[in-house]
Formats: sequence, C-alpha cells, structure tokens
Amino acid sequence: MKFIFCTFSVSILDEITNLIDSMGVKNYQVIEHALSTSGDTAPRLDTPVWPGHDSIITIQLIDDQKAKQIINKLKEYNKEISPGKDENVTVCSWEMENYFTD
Repeated sequence: MKFIFCTFSVSILDEITNLIDSMGVKNYQVIEHALSTSGDTAPRLDTPVWPGHDSIITIQLIDDQKAKQIINKLKEYNKEISPGKDENVTVCSWEMENYFTD
C-alpha cells in the first residue's frame, strides 16, 4: 500500500486533479491553500512580498502498481507538459502500514 503526497502551484490544480481522475483514482484529498517554501522555486507565502500559494493532493492506494503508474504520470507531466520549473509537481511516496475506513 502506498501513500502519495503531491504539492504544486495552485495554478495547475485543475490539471493535476484531471490527471489523477483520468487514472481512475477514487481516494484522494485536496488542500487548496498551502503556504510553502522550496529550494527550487520562490517561496509561495501569499503575501505582497512572496505572492501565490500551493495546493496539496494526498492519495492512498492499496495497489502498488497503480501507485507506480501515477508517480510515472506525474514525472511525465514535469518533463513534457509542465509550463515551467515553477509549475512542476513535487511528489513523495511511502509505504502505508494501515488503510481502512471502518
């Protein structure tokens, strides 16, 4: 089982949710307004000095193969579709010990 954590500029939120939806993912959460700093881009702190903010999507998957497909699709987005480095998706994943809804 995998847990996938994605963070990116709010400007591509619709693109990323559409990509995830197109892959048949049913279990994910969206945090639309996240403040962030990164070594790769200017801070996004939603202030006059550091405008903008990020969004976060978390995904829980029982199927490790499906997780690998999603991660590869997000890598492809960064390489081929992303409008620029400031619009890349940052992705982390790790093993889940438990996943239940009851």
